[in-house]
Amino acid sequence: MIRHLRGAAFELALKLLADGRSENGRPGKNKNFGRSLKNALRGLLLTFAAERNFRFECFMAVLVAVAGVAYRIDRIEWAVVSTNIFLVLALEAKNTATELTVDIATKEYDYDAKSSKDASSGAVLLAAVSSVITAAFIFGPRFAGTVLSLLDRL
Repeated sequence: MIRHLRGAAFELALKLLADGRSENGRPGKNKNFGRSLKNALRGLLLTFAAERNFRFECFMAVLVAVAGVAYRIDRIEWAVVSTNIFLVLALEAKNTATELTVDIATKEYDYDAKSSKDASSGAVLLAAVSSVITAAFIFGPRFAGTVLSLLDRL
């Protein structure tokens, strides 16, 4: 049921964002900002639909945002947290684009193609590790305080 609803929502969103073609029906350079924005949103939607890691990272971003609200982090902490969130998501989208481009360029196994994909994945990993370290600094003491407070009540 949920999968069907997600599929229906995805189809509706794609229709709203159009198919990315130019006015003459062929792919081409965007003529205005609105078209560029639609194509960018369509790319994010397609990445969300196709990439399990991107969906997981979006889910984690929501959890971190909820934690930020719950723990009332300050403006500087929000700036650091949101920068890390969007860096991971942007690099994951770029990683997807790199993988698709490499797959188009070569149909057979190629060590250089694999190296390109691995390097792109490595960039996502570095950003994710940075995000975990940042979360540990910002949320770690707050979470520990919550746990200690709960233990005191027992």
